[in-house]
Amino acid sequence: MKHFKLITGFVLIVFFSIFLMSGPAEANQQYYSVQNHLVRWFEFKEDPFLIDDIEVNLKSKQKLDGFYRQRSFDPIWTTDEGLEDFSRDFIGLLKKSSEKGLFPAEYYVEEIDLLITELFNTNDDYYKAQLLTRLDLMLTDSFFVYLTDILSGRIDREEEKRVWLKDDLNINLKEILNEVYVEQDIENIFSINENLDIRIPEYKIILENLSLYQQAQNGGGWSNISGGDILRSGDRGERVKQLRERLQNEPGQWLNLESDNPDYFDQELQRAVFNFQQKHGLLLTGQVGENTLQALNKTAEEIIKTMKINLERIRWLYQNAQETYIIANSPSFSMQFVHRGEEVTRERTIIGKKNRPTPVFSSYITSIVFNPRWYIPESIAVNDYLPHVKEDISYLEERNVKVYQETDSGFQEVNPEEIDWEEQYENELEYYFWQEAGPWNALGDVIFQSPNNYHVYMHDTPEQYLFENQIRSFSSGCVRVQNAINLAEYFVEHFAEQEWEEIQEIRNENNETVINLQERIPLHFTYFSVWVSAGDQIRIYDDVYEKDEHLKEIYFSQ
Repeated sequence: MKHFKLITGFVLIVFFSIFLMSGPAEANQQYYSVQNHLVRWFEFKEDPFLIDDIEVNLKSKQKLDGFYRQRSFDPIWTTDEGLEDFSRDFIGLLKKSSEKGLFPAEYYVEEIDLLITELFNTNDDYYKAQLLTRLDLMLTDSFFVYLTDILSGRIDREEEKRVWLKDDLNINLKEILNEVYVEQDIENIFSINENLDIRIPEYKIILENLSLYQQAQNGGGWSNISGGDILRSGDRGERVKQLRERLQNEPGQWLNLESDNPDYFDQELQRAVFNFQQKHGLLLTGQVGENTLQALNKTAEEIIKTMKINLERIRWLYQNAQETYIIANSPSFSMQFVHRGEEVTRERTIIGKKNRPTPVFSSYITSIVFNPRWYIPESIAVNDYLPHVKEDISYLEERNVKVYQETDSGFQEVNPEEIDWEEQYENELEYYFWQEAGPWNALGDVIFQSPNNYHVYMHDTPEQYLFENQIRSFSSGCVRVQNAINLAEYFVEHFAEQEWEEIQEIRNENNETVINLQERIPLHFTYFSVWVSAGDQIRIYDDVYEKDEHLKEIYFSQ
């Protein structure tokens, strides 16, 4: 690094020596050079960002310094005559960043417009060079910040605060910007690098729907429907007319709700209610009760904010997004498996209760356990099992749970009748509860092992009837999957050495067996309250764990 600075310093001395030794015409040309102004700004710490009362604070000074030195301070967005054409394309992209749920003001769009206006209004060549220098620096800084926001999100989900540039990104921002300069095509470069819609197709569909809701908001949104009794097919009145008007304004509405009797609840209006309920993850009744009315009376602005924070959540996945993955999404009570860009299956899930929510994290499925024994977590043992055992020790036998104690020689089974359970406390439980494999086992026939600190996994369940419920938050944090054995079969056939026939024999023997996968399957436990159905239709779900308001507060205040 020291050698680099010495060499840079030598280059600058030579540069200014040539500048001073040049003839009047050549010196004058360098005097008005953007490159010369960039050299002066970085080496002599001039601050050209004071424009009357406007001050711009750069967010990526360190990256800027390295980038421009690498280019020998050659400008990228400007020439000594003015802006490059692709610079104007980029400015247009920044101005439309709100369409992606971002904030144009964070990329200096007003200040850039002011500089361009100044540029057109000046005949002073020296001042023109200063303005072009400022534009070049501001656009480069905006590029680094905007691309980082697009590829990883504005908010750091761990620290829960605005982060302008993340150091842990496996992305060479400087290299991408050099590509822009070489290709002179900002749209193409961004479409190559901002490929979330390819990695996670739902991103593009939510963006398209965000645009529809923004149009609705710009058009004045919609009026509330008055409270009252449940509205049903065949009803008449002012509230039915309000309902019709509201659904006519619903973004993406494709039914024709024009009627000679707008205050009459006809079959077409009922179809529109069904569509709305499906879109919002509501019980499909075709009637407007309390929950449906509440969803209908949400403003366009409220839904837009919800869409924006969910776009942010998708951007958090960018670094881990691959062609093959599983997303287990809590608000939709569903999981989807995508293999090589094609969706293989989408299944219903059961998620954690509100007081034991399924966490949000990413991992990999590394193996499948058939006929799993359930090693009951301590928290469940002390909170769910111990109180029942103290009342009636047969509770363990009824659930095929055995008790073990850890000794110097390993785990030894203990007769529960010989234990004084009244001496066992929540913070001093000396024993382990293990549930044997079988049709009674809480994990069902199969568990998908994915290393994580939460001890949360996807697995089967013997309680298949629970999948018939619309709201399925019954577990202690793990995700139960409907038709889990079908998913396991696919994994064995595509990612394991064994044949499915061998697995069938193992299942019949009822012995716990681990099948290692030859390829790790990325698994994302997510929280998308706005998501997309199998038919590529937007879905707006209930905020089941009440996480949205907290993220909105962070996202829209920073």
